[in-house]
Amino acid sequence: MPNELSSANVTQEELLAVLKYLFRQYVIDQDVDTDENLYSARMEDFVNWCEQARAFDEHHDRFVNSMNIREASVDAIRGVIEGNPWRCAAMLMPMWPIFALQHRPQRTNAIKSTRVSFAVTFADGTVAQITGGYRHEPGSQIGDGFICALLQDQLAQIVNTVAANGFDKLHDEHAQEPAETPGDVTTRPIAPPPPGRMGF
Repeated sequence: MPNELSSANVTQEELLAVLKYLFRQYVIDQDVDTDENLYSARMEDFVNWCEQARAFDEHHDRFVNSMNIREASVDAIRGVIEGNPWRCAAMLMPMWPIFALQHRPQRTNAIKSTRVSFAVTFADGTVAQITGGYRHEPGSQIGDGFICALLQDQLAQIVNTVAANGFDKLHDEHAQEPAETPGDVTTRPIAPPPPGRMGF
């Protein structure tokens, strides 16, 4: 969470409530369909709309009086949206799937766990695989947007793991292991993000 929000003690619940509400108004006003493509709604266009439509002024009373969001929190969120574009993008990017898919109805099929993996096979037959996954609490009400945001974070962790170790190190760590057999590859797990890292 950007420093401006932390300094104002903005909660994740307040941040999500304000931005989800504004995003709903944006897609209705601009007639944007995010069902087939998450990024048919562009962050730059959303931020420009917030400023040009004076969205924070227009919906200020609703935020404070109907949604019970503290005025200081609304002002801090507005400061990031209308301030440094890099800080704004860093705030929006992890949560973008949650905004874009918030209109979808609750799934009828519960998800037990999710898993992401990246495997590399070297010319000498050495195979290394980086994996990450989460088990979801039974009965947890998590939508498609949350799962996509989680997937986005897991993929970023895989890229960071590869970048931090390099392919030569990954090769050497797995070079003495048995040859690859179908469905049997060595894994390097990725750690789950610390609480609050993903911003939702």
